[in-house]
Amino acid sequence: MNTLSSIAQNIDILSKEKKIDPQLIISAIEDAVVTASRKQFKSGEDLHAHYNPESGTVELYAVKIVVDEGCRFFARNDGR
Repeated sequence: MNTLSSIAQNIDILSKEKKIDPQLIISAIEDAVVTASRKQFKSGEDLHAHYNPESGTVELYAVKIVVDEGCRFFARNDGR
């Protein structure tokens, strides 16, 4: 028997009681985690949250762009 996590149980209960689509509740939770994280970490980073239904956790990611400083790109304006 697979037991649901506390978050999953609450999502299920709330969606049934209030007749709300569970995905709408999940999106609200993800948005709240991102907003709270930005305030807590005072970060301007590109943050994303994802609810993992298998583990019952909300995962937070910071998206970063990695560039090689030794690499140079030049724009060509020769009509090609």
